[in-house]
Amino acid sequence: MGEDVGFLDCDDELAHEDAGFVAGLGVRLAHHGKGYGEALLQFAIDFYSELGRKKLCLSVDAGNESGALRLYEKVGMKSISEWHHYENPNWSR
Repeated sequence: MGEDVGFLDCDDELAHEDAGFVAGLGVRLAHHGKGYGEALLQFAIDFYSELGRKKLCLSVDAGNESGALRLYEKVGMKSISEWHHYENPNWSR
C-alpha cells in the first residue's frame, strides 16, 4: 500500500449555490513540487463542475509560504479579498 502524500477536503456546507468550496488542501512537504497539489485541486474543480457549480472558492492565509498561492494562481484562481486578523497581546482576565 502506498504512502498518503496529501489530502483534499471539499465542504459542500460552505459552498455557495453556484460555487464549490475547498475547506482544506495539503501535500506533505517531501512531495511539494511533484504536481500532487495541482492534481488534488483539479479533482475539486472537476468534481464541482460535474455538480453544475460555476466556480471554486477557498481561503488561504495571505502570508502562506508553502507555495499554495502560486498553485491557486497557476490553475487560474484569482484573489478576491484579504482578511485582517487582530489580537490584543495585553488582554488578560
